[in-house]
Amino acid sequence: MGGIVGVCEGRLIKDCYNAGGISGTGVIGGIAGLTTQLYYEILSCYNAGSISDTWASSPMVGRHDKSYQEGAKIETSFYLKGCVAGDE
Repeated sequence: MGGIVGVCEGRLIKDCYNAGGISGTGVIGGIAGLTTQLYYEILSCYNAGSISDTWASSPMVGRHDKSYQEGAKIETSFYLKGCVAGDE
């Protein structure tokens, strides 16, 4: 579950903003819940929404499919500190 996309099967998320709160019991990300592509990019995005779950969460991407995070590029993207529980 993500503030912009649940599962990112493409290679680019750009110029987006999430201000809504997200909660659940799975993988949660402020921008994307799960990415499935090698060498994906998240550019010029911002998350200000609160995130809470009982398994895995992140202010940008909840989970990268195994080896995919090595080729990831997240640039000029930001999140509000404290939006994820424990990130004060």
